This record gives sequence, structure tokens and C-alpha cells, in this order.
Amino acid sequence: MVISGGPGTLLGPIVGATLVVAVKTVVSGFIERWNFLLGAIFVAIVILMPEGLVPGPRGCGGWRSASAPPATARKESAS
Repeated sequence: MVISGGPGTLLGPIVGATLVVAVKTVVSGFIERWNFLLGAIFVAIVILMPEGLVPGPRGCGGWRSASAPPATARKESAS
């Protein structure tokens, strides 16, 4: 749960636990082997978003302005 949500954040384990409970509750009514689907979701998360679901979009620049320079560039220019 923690790895799927994102271990570096407080919200990550909550999102991971919600994912597991939702898949178990919803999908187990339709598919007998819901564990296989959950495993496939975990593998996809690890391959596509190694930082987890919560910090994943931040790593792609989704939470940061595209015109904002990286933090290291700002520190160097201030010196």
C-alpha cells in the first residue's frame, strides 16, 4: 500500500490503502481472482511511476510551473 501510494509523503499510504480496499471491494464481486488484477496494478505503478501515485505527477512537472526554473538554478543565481 505504501509503495503504490508513495513512500515519501503522508498522503501516499492513504491513497495506496484506498486503492487496495477499492479494488478488493469493487472488483472481487466481478472477478474471482481479483488478487491477480491488484498485482498487475502494482507492477504497472512500479514501472510507470516509481515514486508512487502521489508524488508521480510532481516528478513529471505537473505540479510545478513550466516556466519556473529548478530550485538549484534559483540558488545559484541569487549568489
